[in-house]
Amino acid sequence: MQTTTNLQTTANNNKSQTDHNHQDENNCPTVLSRQTVLSRQAILHRQALQGIHALASVVMQNKDNWFSGHTGASIISGVLLVKSGLLNQATSNAIAEKVAFIIQSNQTDIYEFDQTDLSDDVSPIVKAIEDQKDQLCASGHGVIYGALLLDVMQSFALKVNKQVILNIAQLITNNKKDNPKRFYSVNDYRLVKAPTKPVENWDAFFINVIERSVSNVYHDDGTYFFTGEKLHGITHAHAIFTLRRLGYKTLTQSLALQLLKQVELTDFHPEKTAVKVKSHRFEPNDLQVWREVKPESVASII
Repeated sequence: MQTTTNLQTTANNNKSQTDHNHQDENNCPTVLSRQTVLSRQAILHRQALQGIHALASVVMQNKDNWFSGHTGASIISGVLLVKSGLLNQATSNAIAEKVAFIIQSNQTDIYEFDQTDLSDDVSPIVKAIEDQKDQLCASGHGVIYGALLLDVMQSFALKVNKQVILNIAQLITNNKKDNPKRFYSVNDYRLVKAPTKPVENWDAFFINVIERSVSNVYHDDGTYFFTGEKLHGITHAHAIFTLRRLGYKTLTQSLALQLLKQVELTDFHPEKTAVKVKSHRFEPNDLQVWREVKPESVASII
């Protein structure tokens, strides 16, 4: 994917700025520098497990909930982004700070599962995702949660309590319990048919989805989340990209058609009253981008 290539190029360019990054790092105390007793890898490993436990904790508090999975998803996303090595050190440290803040702020809602009866069998997760391949559910949140779980477990070679896997599979399934009027002017989006033509050029597919998801973006109006739906066009696309990278290519064909349906629905808005969002250029290595986001809002935007 072109985006990945661009990030890798950026990362390579940043190698020549090592001294500058260390200077930035010295000017900003970080979680990593305050916990010198632990290695960077150990911290990420621990945070990855906490993110997984956050996902698994949702259904223990409310068996029908799916929305609160945002907290665990934001933790795992941050951990994977830091682990990728695509960002400079100062930016990685800023993201690590956000992750630590989210974990600390939600500690009472994250159940610590016993490190017994461990397993890396993710078949219940794959099955839960497969159950949504022919019907768009909650703008792909279940697919997003599932892809993040599969990715982080493989990236860190993790085994978790079997109940953790079952809980997250239930969390994914809960996405079927969504508001049918989620999209403007549509009484039941589940009845809208998805495209049927299989994706042939995946690079073109992802580029098209991303471009459409950053175009014609409108402010939320108190009833509809116009901006949020556009954002989840991107996160849903990333989840499908991740699943393909992890080897679930057959599954992604059907999921991609549901995403195309979602992208179409996100363009619906009231012509006379909708207020268009002013576009801003986003650079992943811009440290201020991460620092300007209030920590308490991170979980709601990832």
